[in-house]
Amino acid sequence: MRHVLLPLVLVLGACEGPWDGLPPGDDASPSLQVSLLLVGDREFDTLRMSAPLGFNETPGRAWLDTSRSTLVLRRLDAPDSMVYRPVSPVFGTWAPVRSGRVPRGSRWSLDLHAWWRDADGVSRESRVSGTARVPVVGSLGGELLAPAWVRSSAYASGSDAGQEMSSSARDSLERGLCPWMALRDGDTLWYPHAETELPDPEGRRRPLPLLPLRLPLVRDPQWWDGVWADLRFDSARSRVLDYRLRRLYPDEAPPLDSLYYPGSHRVIDQFPRSDDVAGWPDELRIETGDVDVTGEVALRVWFPEPGLFDWWESQSTAEASNSLDRSTLQGARGWFAGAVVDSIVLHVRATRDTISLPAAHRAWCREHGC
Repeated sequence: MRHVLLPLVLVLGACEGPWDGLPPGDDASPSLQVSLLLVGDREFDTLRMSAPLGFNETPGRAWLDTSRSTLVLRRLDAPDSMVYRPVSPVFGTWAPVRSGRVPRGSRWSLDLHAWWRDADGVSRESRVSGTARVPVVGSLGGELLAPAWVRSSAYASGSDAGQEMSSSARDSLERGLCPWMALRDGDTLWYPHAETELPDPEGRRRPLPLLPLRLPLVRDPQWWDGVWADLRFDSARSRVLDYRLRRLYPDEAPPLDSLYYPGSHRVIDQFPRSDDVAGWPDELRIETGDVDVTGEVALRVWFPEPGLFDWWESQSTAEASNSLDRSTLQGARGWFAGAVVDSIVLHVRATRDTISLPAAHRAWCREHGC
């Protein structure tokens, strides 16, 4: 991967530590960790909050006072609001009191008044505020282009048959060329096991799993900050042993617990506005081998409001104290931001080298506890 990947739970809105927290004996006021992403055209999401590191070290302890704490989002460009209620005093989650979708282009303020208890039972009060603006523009601008090999189970697996492909496509492949084929919602993608080297769009020869899936982007050149991409999948399906894993473990299977993907989504990568890669920023390119879970898989591209990548960068480059000095909130660490998302759903199949995700989960639990 080209970038330092964020923890999956961070990107998708979870708020689990470790975060900056002063030791219990410090006189300075500790900061809660808060995150909420408002996604255009989607339901209002859960807000997640956690106590600073060192202030709630007893697992399962109710630390949030749900009877006194309040949270409301107020729309700044129209007469509207959304009230949240605390759902769990243990996990610090909040949910909207009614259903509702976030309008594209809307602007919101956050007003959180939290009462909580530290590890010594001392009651603390935190007031948190922030603003978010949901983008208007952000989508996939056309068909996803994929190496023609992934449309054929025979070619993707390294076989010579290739009966699923047209004669012209087979002729191109056999001459070492790599035609690009459109993938649409609901199409099948065969996982690329073959390591045949073929030219990418710039003519550089690469193994098939490292050739890109090419997604055209529609964006607002004046108001955007890059994108991130992830997969959403069925956690009961299988993970494919990808090209890099096969290179890392040429003679043996990798440890089963290392193949576990928590939950049902996985971040592929983040692509800041300033990225300098082929095709960018008009086209997003993701390695074909990164789509490594079988079954129905949604490949999603997220367009956040400007500023969010700055916060993530500060998180990944923080000092040993984990000080997050680019928080988009006042009175807490973390972020409150808007985004829009677009996706394409593919049916991913593999001819070999698959590992059951539930089996990997069980191995993870045996090794690390659950």
